[in-house]
Amino acid sequence: MARGLVRAAQCKRAAVLRSGDLFDGGFGPDDAGPEDGSKPPVPNLVPNGDFSAGNTQFSSDYSYADINTVEGEYTVGTNPQAFNSNLLMIGDHTTGDGLMFIGNGKATPDRVWYSGPIAVNPEPSISSRPG
Repeated sequence: MARGLVRAAQCKRAAVLRSGDLFDGGFGPDDAGPEDGSKPPVPNLVPNGDFSAGNTQFSSDYSYADINTVEGEYTVGTNPQAFNSNLLMIGDHTTGDGLMFIGNGKATPDRVWYSGPIAVNPEPSISSRPG
């Protein structure tokens, strides 16, 4: 298993990363895919990439906080304004009431806001179907 690392660019403003923003293929790992068979299912390879499991299965250089008091803090929640009163009250982009990463960016370059192992098959099988 190879590991990948997701890094955020330097950020000077508060940011909200909503459910599904991290490589969400649109199907869960147990989904069979569309009934018409037009596309195979695409599992989400990023552990907790939609934050539905809360503040688990990833690490961050930022500090976890329920209420934001300084730059470089984050939470996983449903209401950005509850974390920082200067943020807008918006829902995640998938259901409108799901969990999302809510962070107050820090101007320090090379800060990792989300890091986690990503399983990669080094020898993928490739199949083709007649036209």
